[in-house]
Amino acid sequence: MRIDDIKFILCWTMIVRQYVIQCNVAYITYCPCMGRLGNQIEQFLGMIAFAIKLNRTLVLPPWNIIYFKILQNFVPFGNLFNITTLLPVHQFVSLESFMLNEAPVIWPAAKRTALCFRPRSGPLFNDCNAKNGNPFKEFWDKFNVSFTGSSFYFPLSTDDPKEKFPSETYPVLAFIGPPSSFPVRPENRVFHRYLEWNSHINLVTENFINRWLNKPVVGVHLRNGEDFVSCVLTYKFYCLLEELRVKIIYNVGPDTYMHRSKLPYLINTTRWTPDS
Repeated sequence: MRIDDIKFILCWTMIVRQYVIQCNVAYITYCPCMGRLGNQIEQFLGMIAFAIKLNRTLVLPPWNIIYFKILQNFVPFGNLFNITTLLPVHQFVSLESFMLNEAPVIWPAAKRTALCFRPRSGPLFNDCNAKNGNPFKEFWDKFNVSFTGSSFYFPLSTDDPKEKFPSETYPVLAFIGPPSSFPVRPENRVFHRYLEWNSHINLVTENFINRWLNKPVVGVHLRNGEDFVSCVLTYKFYCLLEELRVKIIYNVGPDTYMHRSKLPYLINTTRWTPDS
């Protein structure tokens, strides 16, 4: 094959690739800036439903793993979970791959708009101030992303997102925080079955169980440590509102585990009322 033929094939391949990216694909991503891993997973399940509704490829951000309340450690999505097991549900790509391959073409640095619910506090007026605060700045700086403008999606529920943010104008929807519900809505819990730990996590887990535990083993995620104590003692009214919201979403009755699971030594000293 002649050199000219090779150049022609490479050139044609690049043109076709650029056309496919620009004309047929739109993306959505977000900063995983709320809570620890469990909360991030709940919002991720809602983001799957949102991406399906908008018919946009979901760009998977890294997980924000917090160490010692200070250090941010952004762990690539694929380091914890298999991306391939998600593909039967929708289209996905890791943020690392997206920034390397697709972003230079459809999301150039001069045309990056941040989306937020309403203007956020910061140095710029009427702006998302997307990189103001922690972990927002650390997250976007990790991928060398700066924004040139802002758009607001309040109230998203009354507008069709496809009409409000057309892919021709917004090839990438980059949310400052996930717009999905927390706790996860019941209809979105089905996506959890497609979220599988990767082989490395499974291997580490099996080795730990085989070395230290006796099978069979039941794993339980208990949030009954520092978080719970802080919530009960410091944010009683906020926790009451969150408890009511969970009951509304999941149709939980008045006498439930949520009442009975309070820390034993606080039951008689804490009244869960708006006036307490």
